[in-house]
Amino acid sequence: MQLAYYRNNVNTFVIETKKNWVEQTPQPLPESDSNIKVFLPASWSGDGLKLAGWQKVGSNQSAGILVYSFERKKYEKLTDSGSNPRWLSDNRRLLFFHEGKLQIVDSLTKRVATIMEITPNGFFGFALPKDERLIYFTQASTEIDIWLSEIQ
Repeated sequence: MQLAYYRNNVNTFVIETKKNWVEQTPQPLPESDSNIKVFLPASWSGDGLKLAGWQKVGSNQSAGILVYSFERKKYEKLTDSGSNPRWLSDNRRLLFFHEGKLQIVDSLTKRVATIMEITPNGFFGFALPKDERLIYFTQASTEIDIWLSEIQ
């Protein structure tokens, strides 16, 4: 079993979870693009052969959903925008966020569809149970109370 992590301003690395830390040699993934160097890993495919993540430029701008194939040792860009992809159990489709929308992309056809939209606040996170029949999500929101008091 493997674990992928991003080391800030360095690269994405993969380690073997069954080895002790002192026996580890973190393996860096190749840079995804000479212009966009940040690949943020998010989700392993069910078969463990692919790692989905997203590219990031600047402080918060997403440059699209990517999938890294360990067999081919290559990245494939699925979308030009979006973040936080999660594989579905079919090892083909991924859910992801983009501008207050929960979307799905087919990794073979690269076709994107919107599942649901929450505006103006958008999504904060989501999770899927094993049967994938429901989507649990958190919504970002801001509330404010104004209190008035007389000074005597």
